[in-house]
Amino acid sequence: GVLLILSAFFIKHLLLVVPLMLGVALVYPYLFRMFVFALRPVYGSLFGFSGTIAAGNLKRNRGRSAMTSVILCMGIAMIVLMSSLNSALIQTYERVIFASYGGNLDVMLHHVEKTDLAQLKAVEGVKDAQTYRLYGAIWMLDGQKRRLPVFGVDAGWIDRFPLFTASGKTQGELVVSLANDEVLLDKISFGTWGGQVGERIELATLQGTKSFRVAAVVETMKNSGYGAFMNEQAFTDSFGVKYEKNALVLKKEGTSPLELRERIFDRFGSRIMEMFGPEDWVSIVGGTYTGSFAIINTLVILSVIISGIGITNTMLMNVMERVRELGMMRAVGVTRRQLVRMVLLEGFGIGFTATAIGCGFGILLVYLTSRFMEINSLTFDFGVPGTILGIIALFGLAISLFSSFVPASRAAKTRLSEALRYE
Repeated sequence: GVLLILSAFFIKHLLLVVPLMLGVALVYPYLFRMFVFALRPVYGSLFGFSGTIAAGNLKRNRGRSAMTSVILCMGIAMIVLMSSLNSALIQTYERVIFASYGGNLDVMLHHVEKTDLAQLKAVEGVKDAQTYRLYGAIWMLDGQKRRLPVFGVDAGWIDRFPLFTASGKTQGELVVSLANDEVLLDKISFGTWGGQVGERIELATLQGTKSFRVAAVVETMKNSGYGAFMNEQAFTDSFGVKYEKNALVLKKEGTSPLELRERIFDRFGSRIMEMFGPEDWVSIVGGTYTGSFAIINTLVILSVIISGIGITNTMLMNVMERVRELGMMRAVGVTRRQLVRMVLLEGFGIGFTATAIGCGFGILLVYLTSRFMEINSLTFDFGVPGTILGIIALFGLAISLFSSFVPASRAAKTRLSEALRYE
């Protein structure tokens, strides 16, 4: 089991879950024994007689209890993985979106007049504004025509309105270094193209099909993270687009996104075709991924609930096997309340062990997957939100306690006369 767990550290694929789960399942009985040993003094000091007996009963049917507990443990681990992965990806997207959206608001007009930029800057709450050019260039991919959004950018404003991010250089430095036959591709379009940095990509221009050297790869979330960037002069020469429709807006401190939109709409009215901000894109991405993960989480939660039924079954078997013992305890003065507490603590011990190990197992899964997992060219940093971990832990403990109510009730209802005659 230990060897299987260690082997998962050398696998950079989601298949690492297989040896990891097998390894945890094999070492689980020993881990369960350690937790029971640690629970005994705690149970004894907190719950007295009932706690001491409950801890002892966990040792008596250790194999059965461990097998029941490990199923709950696996479910808890998968919930930790899925929930943390969902949270980490949304936070990663949020960071990239806000870093490469170009401002606090993107306003698309039917057309931009010469005075519009000055009017936009004069709107209350607007700190700065800048128009930019966008063109859907046609390129061939696998024998089919595709549209590639190309942005015309200038080094004079790109650092204030970052439409992309890059490692090693600022946005302005990259744009200044671009020749008229060079282009920047974002990660998604670069992966779709399939070439290498330094190779040439062909785009349809005013002069016919023209090849451009791919100078670098950048990250952006404009246009769903799919596009290319040229300096403005090369953009105008290649595509002839001399007018703008889009304007990027930076807001002042203390101005809310909603106030900014309302004031801009009051100024330009029906000329506005669309207003979209980074928080809108974050909401869309978050809703999409949360919805996708919700299906998986629902299935995992169902498996956890089913494991709760397994705890109920195990506890009922333990109670039925100890009917005569329970009768003897009642005969020497043990109350029904003490019996109920004893069975509940026994079930809680199974659930607590599963939850503690499951949370640790889930954190390990998050760490291992964070080393290599990539979605839409984005990776995420290792981290498990404490709130999510706390909610999952409470859920696992609640399942174990709820599953112990029926066996506890069955033990309390055992009649003394029938129990002493039980064979």
